[in-house]
Amino acid sequence: MSDYSDLIELYRKRLQDRKQAKTRRRRRLEADPKPLDSIMQTFFKDNPVARMRMDESRAIEAWPRFVGETAAKVSRVTRVRKDQLIVQVNDPVWMHQLFLLKHELIKKYREAFPSLKLRDIYYYHRN
Repeated sequence: MSDYSDLIELYRKRLQDRKQAKTRRRRRLEADPKPLDSIMQTFFKDNPVARMRMDESRAIEAWPRFVGETAAKVSRVTRVRKDQLIVQVNDPVWMHQLFLLKHELIKKYREAFPSLKLRDIYYYHRN
């Protein structure tokens, strides 16, 4: 009889260990979700055109972070074309100010988005 009770006890311990392993795995997955960006990069790893378009979109969205809130109210990136950032500016004074910051902005963009290989920022005025 004692062999039988030992066997039952071992089986219970095994079930408890399996339950704890599942719980640890679940906690690890819940605590460490993968960012969407890394999932997208993995999904499109064999499609350089799609990855380039994603980088271009991120570069357009990053404009307010690079120029500041005030300058972002009067300007916006309309698109990225080859190695050039195209920026629409509503005020000629602001356009001149952003033109003076051109090299600094290009440097920031190159650091943040090296795959775009930006070389120039083209500003145009539009009412």
